[in-house]
Amino acid sequence: MSRISPCCLASAALALLPSSALARQWATPPAPTPLAQQHSFQSAAAGQTVTYHVMLPAGYGQQPGRRFPVLYWLHGANSVLTGIAPLCQWFNSAMAQGKLPPAIVVFPNGMPFGMWSDSKDGSVPMETVVIEELLPEVDARFRTIPNRHGRILEGFSMGGYGAARLGFEHHGLFGGVSLLAAGPLQLDFLSAPLGSSISRELRLQIYAAVWGSDPQYFIAQSPWVRAETNAAALIALGTRIRQAVGQLDFTAPDNLVFEAHLTQLGLAHDFFYPPGIGHEPLLVLQHLSSADPDFYRLQFEPLGPGSATIQVLSGCSGTPLQLAAAGGGPKIGSDWAVTLASPLHATGLAQLYLGQAGVGPGGCGPFLPGIGELLLALDPQPLLLAALPLNAGAAAFSIPLANQPAWIGLEVALQGAVLGPGAGGLAVGLSPALSLRIGQ
Repeated sequence: MSRISPCCLASAALALLPSSALARQWATPPAPTPLAQQHSFQSAAAGQTVTYHVMLPAGYGQQPGRRFPVLYWLHGANSVLTGIAPLCQWFNSAMAQGKLPPAIVVFPNGMPFGMWSDSKDGSVPMETVVIEELLPEVDARFRTIPNRHGRILEGFSMGGYGAARLGFEHHGLFGGVSLLAAGPLQLDFLSAPLGSSISRELRLQIYAAVWGSDPQYFIAQSPWVRAETNAAALIALGTRIRQAVGQLDFTAPDNLVFEAHLTQLGLAHDFFYPPGIGHEPLLVLQHLSSADPDFYRLQFEPLGPGSATIQVLSGCSGTPLQLAAAGGGPKIGSDWAVTLASPLHATGLAQLYLGQAGVGPGGCGPFLPGIGELLLALDPQPLLLAALPLNAGAAAFSIPLANQPAWIGLEVALQGAVLGPGAGGLAVGLSPALSLRIGQ
């Protein structure tokens, strides 16, 4: 017996939906699964109550001091509730099998055809609600890691379209963007992909309700343009981008063109084109669990307990100064011990600078004659973190880290400097650097 997914049933029914399907449905009934909790907040942008669903990882209640990354899943057209139950089962199983690190999964309400976009007339501020209201709501209600390192935005079909346009535009909020069978990716919404079940009448209604029947507005809001506009920032931030579509999916031709567009823009991404799969979200996810097992792990695993790390950046010139840190790296809400030692000076001033690693591809930084190798980038300008007098050639720093969840996963670098007596006056020396990832 062949299996028909809820998504396919929804797609097949689109042509039969009346115009009321476009009604604003900011609040929904609870999803039919014990794995998901329904929550709500009062939206200033929408002017009413907005609901969403959340699945918590198995260890959430048993680890009250732990914070978790968040996977935001954007549903497809007319699938506000129908996909939550099977997706919860899949994500729960994936976490149990180690394919997905323990994470909070959030299912926003994108309404049947909200397209994850602010409507041109402002009556349905979908993007505004998700980005400016839902994200802060989730971070306030749950123990999240509230930064881009701790967020992945993923979606299927209409949700893949939303993941691309929201993730590319708001690149400072999401470290990973996953678009699965995304659509519409064509630059003319009314030119329906072959095999689409959306009737011409309904397509015209959606076009008018969301984009005001304005082709230029549709293009300006598209993933195509948002990728172009934000390519430099996405590259600089190292955003993980994944695209997947089944070879039998009616959105496949447009996805192939879009994948070529990402390549042309120089946006590093992984593309998967599994055979024998149509417009089936669970089958795509099942394929990716074996074909791409590292997407979730690379983004989320470094954020768990014990995630603080230290790596020595010794540079290329060598230095007599020594910079050492206690323990496994800096953690929020704790004091961190760092020692700077100078065998060349019994007295002087020891300084610690915080910034970004500035070594080149060969692992070398610029050499300053008579001083040493600068291993911190000058942009942004390194920050003088602390200064202490040398005592018998050493200074012991205790650096308090505030309990700031937004720091979890941040990567910074630390370099020491010593100002001490030298031939003809004072001399400056630089230590090796430490590349740090802040943990919890």
